[in-house]
Amino acid sequence: MFPHCSDDHYRMYVVNLKNKRYDYLDSLYPDDLDSKFRAVADMVVRYATEYIPACRKEPFKFEEFKWVRQRGVRQRGGIDCGVFTMNFAEFWDGKLHPAMRNWQRQINQRRDEITLTLLLNKENSVLEEVKKKSLEFDRKVD
Repeated sequence: MFPHCSDDHYRMYVVNLKNKRYDYLDSLYPDDLDSKFRAVADMVVRYATEYIPACRKEPFKFEEFKWVRQRGVRQRGGIDCGVFTMNFAEFWDGKLHPAMRNWQRQINQRRDEITLTLLLNKENSVLEEVKKKSLEFDRKVD
């Protein structure tokens, strides 16, 4: 999976080995696949043909894979593409997962979940500061 941002918009590119295709997920559903899509798509294909065979026993004919623009989940808000792309990374398995159907209605909840996951992750280098500020905030609210 290759999340990509250009012109303040996030998209997901996937080398779908199971279905022998490349998947393109864009929560805005653009009508055309512009030159920016092509540039990143070419990079993904180069990566697939050069690096994946070294990690796998099963040979793939990546030159036969086709790009498939996947549809099914569309954002309505103008700033939701990053959350949608993170959701694609978590749930995409080559088809529309049932959890994807209600994303727009759950967008604020997903933002909260992602934020908490990032802030409270044990690898967060400022985790102790986050906890301290959280306790300070709780005292002010009480």
